[in-house]
Amino acid sequence: MYQVELKRALIQHLFSPEEGWSVVVHLDPMELARGGSHPSGKAEAAQDCVEWFHEKGVRMEVDREYGKADLVARHPDHGIVIIEVEGKSRRLRTQAFYSALGQSLVRKYGSMPHAKYGLAVPNTDKWRVLVNRVPQRLFRELEIDVFFVSLDGVERLSLRR
Repeated sequence: MYQVELKRALIQHLFSPEEGWSVVVHLDPMELARGGSHPSGKAEAAQDCVEWFHEKGVRMEVDREYGKADLVARHPDHGIVIIEVEGKSRRLRTQAFYSALGQSLVRKYGSMPHAKYGLAVPNTDKWRVLVNRVPQRLFRELEIDVFFVSLDGVERLSLRR
């Protein structure tokens, strides 16, 4: 799954605007298959997601409070959730994962600590192996959830204290 597809699945399964969530996603040109070369079908998948975001009222912009966070979801009862998302790309999986973890830490400790933070990755064995290399204690102490995402649903690895 591409990053934009993971964002759509997260919203569809966890942060539905129909259930009161207000969602902002940041989409960079690479996610939209603009510039450079991209695999066949990526541009079509991105366009399909963009149309779905429009239909559901998901805002595609830089968040006014959290900047270029991949996904910011706000709910009057559940608070604010900020998620960094990594998906299929040409970058090394380890590089992408640790970059997303670093971005989460910078946001958490540089912004508002009252928000909930998470990382979202495809629900595949390769991504699970990578996540399992990080001591679960670290996620627990940092209060960062991990979301394993597929088109069919989202599994949350919640390690909060």
